[in-house]
Amino acid sequence: MKTGKLIILNGSSSCGKTSTCRALQDLFEEQFILLGLDVYSQATPPKQNNMSTIEPSYFTARKYIQEGLEYYDIATGPLLDKVIFTSYRSISAYLDAGINVVSDQLFWSSKWFRSALDVFIPYHVFYVGMFVSDEEGVRRELQRSSNAGSDDIVGNGRPGGWNRTSAIMTHENMIYDFSIDNTHLSIAKTAQEIKAAYEATREPMAWKTLYQTYKN
Repeated sequence: MKTGKLIILNGSSSCGKTSTCRALQDLFEEQFILLGLDVYSQATPPKQNNMSTIEPSYFTARKYIQEGLEYYDIATGPLLDKVIFTSYRSISAYLDAGINVVSDQLFWSSKWFRSALDVFIPYHVFYVGMFVSDEEGVRRELQRSSNAGSDDIVGNGRPGGWNRTSAIMTHENMIYDFSIDNTHLSIAKTAQEIKAAYEATREPMAWKTLYQTYKN
């Protein structure tokens, strides 16, 4: 059986990954299922997505200020690691069944990324880097938390500095088949540009190159 294709959108919190994934689903004639970090994170207990009740075995985040800007020291715990590692294998089950997947990802640790590399290396992977300016990232965080009435992740809010910290962590030492800055782009336009790049790239190489780099 022919395996499905995988499009990964890697980017910081609040950069528009999941919304862009949904837009891409409707742009493609062939079916793509959305399976990514948001889907699996939202399947975990709500208390593990609340900054005041989250347990160290799941996630720890220590806020600090550097040059007047908010950042976090992030450490993932064994419970969350297990969920994330299993989520990659879950995605691979869809691919093995011949189902295409579009996936929003944010790699909070090198362990997560190395696991993803191992699981997805057998497949056709188009790897996209999504970027947004720090100023726009802050604006989107504030808007998201305002709409949610809270800065807790469980309510779809985001604490200040989350976008900034996650951008540094998830893009570190990455290469992509296609990169896009959507600071001034709509979700629809962002999805259109990713689709055009995907269709123009017959043999994506970023994932294979990263695999060789990390394994050497």
